[in-house]
Amino acid sequence: NPRSIAVVGATERMQYGGRFLRSVLTAGDQVRVYPVNPRYNELMGLQCYPSVTDLPESPDLVGIIVPYQRVIPVLTESAEKGAGSAIVISAGFAERAEEDRRLLQVGLGEVARETGVRISGPNCLGLANVKSGIWACSSSSTVFEKLNTGNIGLVCQSGASAFGPFLSRAISRGIGYSYIISTGNEADLEASDFARYLLDDDDTKVIAMFVEGFKDARKFLEVCRLAAQKGKPIVLIKIGRSGLGARAAQAHTASLTGEDAAYNAAFKQHGVTRVFDWDQLLEVSQMLADNPAPSEPGIAIISHSGGVCSLTADAFGHEGLDLPDLSREARDTINEILAGFGWAGNPADITGHASRDTVELI
Repeated sequence: NPRSIAVVGATERMQYGGRFLRSVLTAGDQVRVYPVNPRYNELMGLQCYPSVTDLPESPDLVGIIVPYQRVIPVLTESAEKGAGSAIVISAGFAERAEEDRRLLQVGLGEVARETGVRISGPNCLGLANVKSGIWACSSSSTVFEKLNTGNIGLVCQSGASAFGPFLSRAISRGIGYSYIISTGNEADLEASDFARYLLDDDDTKVIAMFVEGFKDARKFLEVCRLAAQKGKPIVLIKIGRSGLGARAAQAHTASLTGEDAAYNAAFKQHGVTRVFDWDQLLEVSQMLADNPAPSEPGIAIISHSGGVCSLTADAFGHEGLDLPDLSREARDTINEILAGFGWAGNPADITGHASRDTVELI
């Protein structure tokens, strides 16, 4: 919840710096915004400052959108000014697969930890506190106001996925987020750190994650253990099921994906729900956010079609799920409602009785 944001590398052009400035301005009067760029005196109606040092106050958050060589000097200057945290949009670090760039990223993380100015990034698109209407990101999207506030916290190593398909699909389906967080290369804060924060957020009921690899798998599993204790589900896409996916992940954010079978076993042990595409992540997360965890294992199927019943039962059986027999009381009550039509089993074919009122009774 920053109340003051500096945008270093702000520009009038709708590239990363201009988009970041445009995004933070949507917060209105609740956030004081300071563009920083020595080339401008004014940007988007605001006074523009030549450096962070020249700002009238210590910013809560600094957005850093400058060439990679200047990131550490800007972060150091921000720390000297008393900044609270930073988002490093700039790319050109370990994802380049060059030793000097990898070492530069290591140095960036060290500066963040030594100064206490914790950072998200580099090579990310930023984050959004959706419930407070604060968008600190370089997304090209201009439809933020169409997104519902919800109870799903999204943590995504891929910024383009977070503010691309995960944003557009959520809007089209009426799904809401509490936060959207892109973590990029994770020189300092990791996806696990943000997930840990969301565990204590009362407005977040489900944590949805898109992960290419873990810097510290033990840290993530500890978060999973705490999530299970709190009853807060984690739904996750983990890249790296194939060699091609693992190679692409390393090229994208320099993430090492690890052995997929080992991750599957760990996820199962710690109650993490693994899914495999954008749509599944959204749909499963929304289902868990809207419905309490079942007290008993087993699933009941109700449909207006015997064919749909059979197809659904076949799919559930393939996944190893159970369709327990109904109790005599349940079966007799459903048969009374059906009045001689359909079949009160599991699955239950309720034929033409598939109206809202009848389904709710059943």
